[in-house]
Amino acid sequence: MLPKTVMARVSASVSIVLLVVLLGVVAWSQWLAGSGEEAGIGGSYQLVNTAGEAVTPETFAGDYRLIYFGYTHCPAVCPQTANAMSRALDHLAEEAPGRAKAVTPVFITVDPGRDDGERLASWLDNFHARFVGLTGSDAQIRRAAEQFRVTYEKRGPEGFDEGTTMRQQAEAKGYLMQHSSYVFLMGPDGAYLDHVSTNAGATRIARMLDKHVEE
Repeated sequence: MLPKTVMARVSASVSIVLLVVLLGVVAWSQWLAGSGEEAGIGGSYQLVNTAGEAVTPETFAGDYRLIYFGYTHCPAVCPQTANAMSRALDHLAEEAPGRAKAVTPVFITVDPGRDDGERLASWLDNFHARFVGLTGSDAQIRRAAEQFRVTYEKRGPEGFDEGTTMRQQAEAKGYLMQHSSYVFLMGPDGAYLDHVSTNAGATRIARMLDKHVEE
């Protein structure tokens, strides 16, 4: 058994690290919760849909956009979120079909090395029929994520040479993507309206839509 003094030091060190992480998460969440202008959520980007067509925010002009950043190889959170978004839209459609049609659900991959158009289309077929899947180059995805203050990082096998692309890594070995997990609601003009954490579920997403979406 370790001496009590050593155990105390270890415990104190772990507590400090956890506190710093918690404070960072809380501060980021509070900053994100500000208005679109204050939080700086949204902006210009250019991606590619599952048909290979270029997509920018202007592509959705006039529509509300329910946006989530994730990836198709995600083991749990991303499919659960896509399902929650689908259920929330279906609920709104039952209550107000016209308002539901005004909302476009958008799934933007943070794993362009594996999520090409074909893969995205096949995966999104499991969820809402109106889902728009977007991918692009590493640089294009990074740019889009920055506009929404979304961060992501590859977690997986080490040992790749410097300069190896994400696609080459994906073809060689499996990996996971650690990423921010929020569902954003943008207005018909592309401006930020609201967001919820993905653990909020379909009910909270539906409430967000009901609060902001007009016909």
